[in-house]
Amino acid sequence: MVSVQQRVAPAAVRWAPTILVALLGTLLVWVLFEAWVQVLLATPVQDARGNLVADAPEWPKTVKNALYLAVLAVTVVKVAMERRWREFRTPADIALVVLGAVLVLSGLLGDSPARLTAEAAYVYLRGAIVFYAWRAADPSGRQVRRVLAVVAGIVGLNALLAIVQTVVGQPAYEGLGWINMTWAGINRAHALLDHPNHLGHLLAMAMLGLLAWMVTRPLSSRTTWAAFTGLALALSATQSRESTIGFVAGVAVICVLRRGGGAPQPWPLPWCSASPAPNSPSARRTGPSCPAGSPGCSARCTCPAAPRATTPAWRPARTAPTTRRRSPSARSASCTPSRAASCG
Repeated sequence: MVSVQQRVAPAAVRWAPTILVALLGTLLVWVLFEAWVQVLLATPVQDARGNLVADAPEWPKTVKNALYLAVLAVTVVKVAMERRWREFRTPADIALVVLGAVLVLSGLLGDSPARLTAEAAYVYLRGAIVFYAWRAADPSGRQVRRVLAVVAGIVGLNALLAIVQTVVGQPAYEGLGWINMTWAGINRAHALLDHPNHLGHLLAMAMLGLLAWMVTRPLSSRTTWAAFTGLALALSATQSRESTIGFVAGVAVICVLRRGGGAPQPWPLPWCSASPAPNSPSARRTGPSCPAGSPGCSARCTCPAAPRATTPAWRPARTAPTTRRRSPSARSASCTPSRAASCG
């Protein structure tokens, strides 16, 4: 007889990825609108210099922290039920542990209060919660596209507003409800975020993600180029130097990875071009040159080079099921010279 616990456990494991993706999507949307919601609900007050500043409520931050903790709780439960603890021992995990230890030790050795040290570690490392939750959820392609579509819409709205703020000036800031006109006075756009650097970071990461996607496609459409150009204009409107430097460094990393990878030949990019990699489709040998019985000989007698690993770098490859080895005669029969001659 099946117990209630045995019936509930599979259902919890089945629904946990959907719940995690929903929580992550909600968290992303809330973080991008949090500052604007606070200023809309704020009361204008004067500081010591006579400037208007926003006396904002704190409950939006409380909601954000609650979402972070909910994501963390569901992640821990899912990993524990699936017994996947060993997957989180990659170099990236070790680096995060070292970073956390450095933050804690610096606080302790610097005579900082324990509470302040804990709060600082949480603020700087809470992004790791999203990192582990995404790995634990292992979302499907449809779920990833849905989340990216929502986030892309919000990023596009911020980019458009940043360009409008640069062109129109202070009235565009006031129209969105912003109280402090410090950034409007020096013409640094921040759209729906509370600081130009925050918007710059968001736009730079969006541009790097779009660029990484573009260099793995055989052809990029005019719409993609228009989106990339719009993001670049919005980034320039923020006048964020650190975001621009980070974007340039990210482009360099993408180019290095592209030159050593096996992605399809991209659209022409003079500063990031590469010849077809050994494992790319254009470097495979087909036709009668395929020796009989060679490893990787498929039904069309295509003999690729060493197969590339498709498992993400942060997840160890799972052990393949044991299969029965065929005899040399059976392997040669599956790809004979006569069959190779008939291959296109």
